[in-house]
Amino acid sequence: MNPELCLDTNISSVIKASFYHLRNTAKLRTILSDKDAEMFAHVFLISLLAYCNALFAGLTDSKLRRLKLVHKAAARVLTRTRCSQHITPVKFSIDFKILLITYKAIHGLGPP
Repeated sequence: MNPELCLDTNISSVIKASFYHLRNTAKLRTILSDKDAEMFAHVFLISLLAYCNALFAGLTDSKLRRLKLVHKAAARVLTRTRCSQHITPVKFSIDFKILLITYKAIHGLGPP
């Protein structure tokens, strides 16, 4: 366990794994339909980024920026757009996940 609880090693490993899967998806992008490419992105990338993202709620902007690079790269591969044409709200997705978990806990909608 990281004595400072700064999540740097966790973020680095998530980014490394995400870019690995993104490179593989980009190689297959020419033969994948839009729906299949989106499925690949959700299965490999979003699952990596969404796993325990509630822990990312208190991150500094510099650390969130690193995660945002993965989101933006995935969006560019999926939509075949340039870097400046798509922005994904990473902070919004983290806040939404926390609010959703809180809502489910308050209303008894969580797992048994």
